[in-house]
Amino acid sequence: YRQIGGVAVKVDSNITVWKEAAYAPLSLTIADPFRNMVIFKSYLSDTLFYRYNVNTNSWNTWVFNRADNIYDISVAYVHTGSRTILMLGTEREAYRTYNYGSWVPLRFYGEVRKVAVGPAKLYSTSISAVRFYGLKGDGILYRKNGGSALPQPIGALDFYNDGFEVAADSNLSTLPVRWSLDTATTTIRRDTANVNSGSFSLLVSPDTMDVGVRFDYSDTITLNNFFVTFNIYIDTTGAVDTTGNIRQFTSGKVKVAVDGYSSEITLKSNGIYAKGEDIPFDTLYLGTWTDNVISFKVDAENHLLEIYGPGMGERKVVQMDSTGDASGVDFTISPGMQPYYIDDLAIRPELLALAAHDTLADFVYAATEEGIYLWNDTLSTPDWVKLFSYQGHIDFFSYDNNGNYYVAVDKNAHKVYASFNKGNTWSDVTGDLSVDEIYSATVDTDGNIYLGTSDFVYKLSGGSWVKISNTLPDAFVDYVKYVRGISSFNPDTLFAGCPGGGFLVVNDTFKCINDTLLDPSLAFPMDSIVDQVHSFFAGSNGCVAKIEEILSTDMPDVDKNSQVDVLLMDIQDLDIQDQSTVENWCFSYMDTLNEHVNDSLHPYSNHAEIIYADYRKFYENPEKAKWLYTKKIAKLATWWFDKKEQNWLIYGIADYARSKFFFGETPDTNNISIGLTGSGVPLVSNDSTRFADLPYVFVRYVEQRYGITGVRELLKVKGYKVVDPFTGRMDTVILSGTEGVDTFLYRQSTDFEDFIIDFMDAVVKGEITALPNLSITPLAGTNTMGYIYKSSYYSMRGFDFNHTHFDTTLGTILRFNGSDYNKFVLGVYWKQNDSITSSEIVHLTEGSDNIYDTDISPLLADTTKSLLFVVMSPTQKGIDAFYGYFGLDNDLAKGNIYPGVIQSPIAERYLTLYLFTTRRIYRDVGYSPSYPIAVVESDTLTLNYIGTLSDGEYQFSTNYILENTPGTKTFYIMGEDLPGNRYLDSLKVGTYYVTTSGGIVAIGLGNSVVIPYGAIDGNMRAISGRGFAYVDFAELNKPVTLVMEIPEGIKSPVVARFTGDAWMKVGGVVGNGHIEVNINSGGSYRVIDDAQTKTDEKMVFSVKMLSPNVFSDRMLLRFMLPDRGRVKVDVVDASGRVVRTLVDRTLNPGVYYLDWDRKSDTGNTVPSGVYFINVDTEHGKVTSKTVLIR
Repeated sequence: YRQIGGVAVKVDSNITVWKEAAYAPLSLTIADPFRNMVIFKSYLSDTLFYRYNVNTNSWNTWVFNRADNIYDISVAYVHTGSRTILMLGTEREAYRTYNYGSWVPLRFYGEVRKVAVGPAKLYSTSISAVRFYGLKGDGILYRKNGGSALPQPIGALDFYNDGFEVAADSNLSTLPVRWSLDTATTTIRRDTANVNSGSFSLLVSPDTMDVGVRFDYSDTITLNNFFVTFNIYIDTTGAVDTTGNIRQFTSGKVKVAVDGYSSEITLKSNGIYAKGEDIPFDTLYLGTWTDNVISFKVDAENHLLEIYGPGMGERKVVQMDSTGDASGVDFTISPGMQPYYIDDLAIRPELLALAAHDTLADFVYAATEEGIYLWNDTLSTPDWVKLFSYQGHIDFFSYDNNGNYYVAVDKNAHKVYASFNKGNTWSDVTGDLSVDEIYSATVDTDGNIYLGTSDFVYKLSGGSWVKISNTLPDAFVDYVKYVRGISSFNPDTLFAGCPGGGFLVVNDTFKCINDTLLDPSLAFPMDSIVDQVHSFFAGSNGCVAKIEEILSTDMPDVDKNSQVDVLLMDIQDLDIQDQSTVENWCFSYMDTLNEHVNDSLHPYSNHAEIIYADYRKFYENPEKAKWLYTKKIAKLATWWFDKKEQNWLIYGIADYARSKFFFGETPDTNNISIGLTGSGVPLVSNDSTRFADLPYVFVRYVEQRYGITGVRELLKVKGYKVVDPFTGRMDTVILSGTEGVDTFLYRQSTDFEDFIIDFMDAVVKGEITALPNLSITPLAGTNTMGYIYKSSYYSMRGFDFNHTHFDTTLGTILRFNGSDYNKFVLGVYWKQNDSITSSEIVHLTEGSDNIYDTDISPLLADTTKSLLFVVMSPTQKGIDAFYGYFGLDNDLAKGNIYPGVIQSPIAERYLTLYLFTTRRIYRDVGYSPSYPIAVVESDTLTLNYIGTLSDGEYQFSTNYILENTPGTKTFYIMGEDLPGNRYLDSLKVGTYYVTTSGGIVAIGLGNSVVIPYGAIDGNMRAISGRGFAYVDFAELNKPVTLVMEIPEGIKSPVVARFTGDAWMKVGGVVGNGHIEVNINSGGSYRVIDDAQTKTDEKMVFSVKMLSPNVFSDRMLLRFMLPDRGRVKVDVVDASGRVVRTLVDRTLNPGVYYLDWDRKSDTGNTVPSGVYFINVDTEHGKVTSKTVLIR
């Protein structure tokens, strides 16, 4: 938003044409007499324009290829060889160019506010004879010679500087003049060895109370702009920890006050903090004086403070608060804070402008608020010498090409000061000057002074100011009278930069030097353009009246003046960040960049009916301009009936009205292509650039079904069914967007969704008669389209398949799988030679599988045939995204999933439920988040996609917390893959806590652990599920055997252990529906299917005692049976009597474990003694001896 000044140039009963007043001013103007060349910069950009041979050649752009704002420019002329040196000061650096070559950085490293190149008149062609002066943001003036040396600061222009050297007493009880102490303290001055100058500095150190040291400048400083600067030393004594690192600490605060306003900074070990902020804006150097300088730039008039730290941080600008404090600087500290020293506190004025000396390179002029100074480098101690006293604000210096004459201007005070003897003496030459604004100044080689003003150019002649007469036509006046930049070529010729272009002032006469003016952005409208614009908009046949007739409505009249205003202006110069979003540089009341909003939010909001017209468009291409601006008028009318601004309907009806205005009742012959690619073409999108055509086509379809009266009714449809809950009245407001369309169709006895589907079908078939050149551009299909990303509501996407897109080995079934949570409609169009031969509309119901299969064998057999799929979303039902997937036969097979759990390292109750799959699966294609889920009791867990393991499996996982007590949980796992295959599985998880010295421990769900006696110390924790187990041992002394039930469907089982990024196979012996494996450590184990894996052991008959030969509690025995057969196992005492039969039956092949609990067949505990275990099978008989001790 910006305020615009305009002049009404043509008015009738319903149209007013305005022309914008001057703007797009020029600045930093330089005239080079040696080359008859002029250089200038516009305020609106950092592009430099230049022109050789000003009277004849055209303008060129000289792009300054740096990401810096240009602040100032200076020039020096080499009179030997007619060469030129330019210097630029920018926000990040200073640059120079020699004879218009490349820009070379001068290594000032930081913003350079003002620049000067000296001397003004050079006779040496060597760059080393040049001095470059740059004023940094912190108020320090630097000088660099033309060689490779770095810029060096020159002496500061200090009004006050205290180095605390007035006495040699390190404990002096009296402070220097203007210094005061708030509270008593011990030592206030101390001898230090590292101060920048002298031997003393001021110590700010707490004793038992807060300390405040103050410097008072209330009776000495009358400037509006000045600097306060000082050196600082942060004492780190006692702040170093045992490791040698400096702990975090605070040193105190520094407050700057002026005329009752103040702000402060806090000094901490990690940097400088502005008031109220918790992040430092710059660093501090600890334990050193070197480069440790803090500067405050005070703007007393605006109560602003610019703070510069010693580091490389950006300057900090803060608004000072009204506190009533007297002008001065306060240094404070509190108990517990680290002491600090200050030295060389200085008060210096801001240097407002610079100018080079005529012949001495090491001399430079500077202007302050109270005088003009010269830096004299030839004094025994180089210093600033005051040449002229005044009170004010010098805005710029200028001097002639030879450095003989100087002029300085205070714009606010309307004061002009001049020197006619090479800057040695100065005088006030303001005299009888009377002008509203002074923008620029120059002086020629004869000493004539010229001012660029808000009323042309003024020349100082014979001690009086004379306005140079304008000889241009009156129509030019408003565009040339604001002379923003002015520069002298010679006593007869000046360059004047104006908003209307560049002009020469030759012998006190304005002369236009532009064929097409400086640049299209600096042009201005002629009367012929005004007449053309007026005739187009106004009258009974003008576009305003015709649009009202087409839509059967009146234009909006918010300001109640019955006028539509057309403001002719240069829109391209508006400060718009993303210019690509602006529709052909056309603005109107309805543009998002000029929104109709509440005045309290935007005081310049457009409350009039205004068209912002780019007059260059009417000059360059009148017919295109009329096409563009007719839509603006139509948008005004449609907005009036859609204040909620569902822009898609505004665009559609506005385009319709424009088309009717230009084509009448004949068809619109424009080529309109609807691109069905990307994320779909939404009917209701508010994006006026990407999807502008579809709403217009929609309105044309409404006209085809219901005539122009239907379009008018759609525009003005009002509600009639809803009762306002507050007033109790029927809702009669105008309905917007889809709500209005729905109500309109209801009154036509038409279903909304059916109408949208019919419309989309008509678009695909090209059956809208008013648009004979309507076409669509679908996305080309491939072997498998894969994942279709989300589409918008009320949208369609097209996919075109032909024989070149398929590999016949992939099958003949093409499947579409849509999200189960949305409602889809498929348009299936068979084409031959690009003409549709048959079509079908397929409805996929929300909540169903949303799968549709098509036999594409006809397409593969005939190269002239193709198949077009249009995925339509005719409704807003469902979740926020519409997804789908196209796949062929080879993609439709179902993959495998393997669920399981891993105990989290956080705690034994924390489980990680994992899912390993051979195919990426989702909760549903299109559901967000699109990951499978696990339901346990009332909880729904999302199994997040973790990544792909080294063996190619996809890994998903989620976390779950079990109850404190042992028990089982059932997880129900659900998902689908892209082709629509459903994955449903369940996983029962049990938690067990076991304390045992050995034996067979069932850990639930068909799994067990066989623990030899003495194998573990302490507890064993286990989590068991179908085909997996997690075991953890307090201490494992020898291997144990893990026995796991083989899940159904696994044909070649093998046990694998999870290593963190993959499953490592550890083998196993299979038998009797189980697999067992010896393990040496706890962890997560699972049974996987591996056709290439063989078991670790060959199944042969064997018997092994797992308990010690001498036992006192239980006896544990393992035997392996390779074939089915009868088995008998007896326990026999020393007399040969059978005391217990453990097994006596036919067994399947496998591994078996027997556990004798010292009981006889009668249930009595047997006595101590020697016992024999007889294992008798068809493969042999084995007897083992054991000793029981009670």
